[in-house]
Amino acid sequence: MLREHINEIKRDRPIRILNDVDGPGRGNAAIVIREERPKEGGILIYLLNYKYPYKGNPYLESVKNLGVIKKIIRYSIESISNLQTKIYLALLLLLPKIFTRGIISSVVNYYHTLTNHFLHHDFIKPERYCTCVREIYRTFTVLSGKAKEDWERKLIETIRDISCMFIELDSAYKFRFQDIIFKLKPEEIRGKKMIKEIGRLFDIIIEREKNEGMKVKWRQVKKPALQGLRIKLVRRFIEDFIREVDLKKLYPDKADRYFDLLRLDYDFFGKSLPARVKERKKIEGENWKHFEEVANSFLEEYNRKYN
Repeated sequence: MLREHINEIKRDRPIRILNDVDGPGRGNAAIVIREERPKEGGILIYLLNYKYPYKGNPYLESVKNLGVIKKIIRYSIESISNLQTKIYLALLLLLPKIFTRGIISSVVNYYHTLTNHFLHHDFIKPERYCTCVREIYRTFTVLSGKAKEDWERKLIETIRDISCMFIELDSAYKFRFQDIIFKLKPEEIRGKKMIKEIGRLFDIIIEREKNEGMKVKWRQVKKPALQGLRIKLVRRFIEDFIREVDLKKLYPDKADRYFDLLRLDYDFFGKSLPARVKERKKIEGENWKHFEEVANSFLEEYNRKYN
């Protein structure tokens, strides 16, 4: 049956393979049957033997360019925790606003230019983002239109473009984002009490991560992120974002959940891999024969590493 499908695809076009569909692992790749671009938006990739289409179309070059931006952001966040940086920031606050405004504008322009330089050719049309990312893009755009300063508008748009590309192209983080946003209590995103709520979400992510290296990364991000929330301007922006965004559009749907079920590096929905494998098996029914081998290899690795 598989050979017949391959021969049929070959007659139409070269075979395209999508790697790591259910998460990194040996033999975990799928044959692309077709790509669709629905009128309502998004890009859907239909895969051989999969019950649901895969959302998005990650191109290798775009992922590489985004990786450069991700490293720059990570280093920038880590530098905020340095004592020397804290001293510079404290001194900056002592300067007259006419000087601080110029410095902030220069920094924002730097990141705005950097983002456009690396990602200009990789930007996806907003209507081609998945439902979750389209809603994020829309919300950022609304808030950008309300910005009073040019640097503030550029900052919001830069964060928007990086965030949307980041979530759209990196499935590992997209699925984690959807998983954790489902746990968010929007009524707690008010004033300084949001610090406790965001801290709680970080703790859930860290607990659900299986890889110790990822736990360390999240801990490194958590500290400066919570420090940033002590800035009134940052809290106000997050409050505005939560008021504007339709949270239900950020939650994972059946298709998202389907592709979460065999990933071994994170306990999605707070469930262990064995529990999620049972759920995927039930969904697949007779189709499970196509996934049993990769699922067993994931379970073996999961038990060896984490149990």
